[in-house]
Amino acid sequence: MSYRKQIFHLTFNFISSWQYAVAWLFGDLIWLSIVNRTFKLNIHPLAWAFGSFSLILGFTYLVFYKKFKKYQPLIESRQTKAEGDDHG
Repeated sequence: MSYRKQIFHLTFNFISSWQYAVAWLFGDLIWLSIVNRTFKLNIHPLAWAFGSFSLILGFTYLVFYKKFKKYQPLIESRQTKAEGDDHG
């Protein structure tokens, strides 16, 4: 599995856990009400949720991508070694 695909699965698994989803939902709705009241906006909750979820997915992917980038050569060398052991 490619490194980017591994990071995408790790990101999606992290943000799709129920604890993260509940915390995100409550935090997102509170933030929406603060923004709507402060700036006198009338942003629809679904539009707000879609936009913020997209940002969270993107930023979480970038954080994981940068954080685990240093481990990529180690993972690839282990996979190559394991594949070599299977054929030998």
